[in-house]
Amino acid sequence: MKNILLHIGLVVLAGMFALPEIRAADYMLTMSVTGSGTVTPGVGIHTYVEGTTVDLTATSASGWVFSEWTGGVTGSATAASTSILMDADKGVTAVFLEEFQLNMSVTGSGTVTPVVGTHTYVDGTTVDLTATPASGWVFSEWTGGVTGSATATSTSILMDADKGVTAVFLEEYQLSLVASPPGAS
Repeated sequence: MKNILLHIGLVVLAGMFALPEIRAADYMLTMSVTGSGTVTPGVGIHTYVEGTTVDLTATSASGWVFSEWTGGVTGSATAASTSILMDADKGVTAVFLEEFQLNMSVTGSGTVTPVVGTHTYVDGTTVDLTATPASGWVFSEWTGGVTGSATATSTSILMDADKGVTAVFLEEYQLSLVASPPGAS
């Protein structure tokens, strides 16, 4: 919606009266949020004079991460701070994605990828897992709700909540059997 505002005032040119001044158009910027976070300017409708460059800032809430701006920003759509040129009515949305933690651990002796510890992933990420047994050990299973096979050394997990995964390694033993003939003691 384009609003033309007339500034009523007389402009005097060489002692004569002229037509009233006409000011540039005003445009509306509608700000919104998807997910959990805040934006500057705040959520709602704001009015700016044509040609104004408006600075935009997105701040994620705890446990969320800024993903992108939608709606034709002038600057980078993936930077939390960017800008938009007001040359028409515009709507801009800051998109925030939830983050989840994956806690990796090991029982027995071996290594895992990602390494033992806590890692953060955006909702919907599929994380590839790999288990490598130490010498004298064998991989047994993954515990903790992996998406793929729980008994394969390489599998995956879908991050749609906080999760914990453990790679279980068992010590390998060598067993030697000696056969004795019947009746031998």
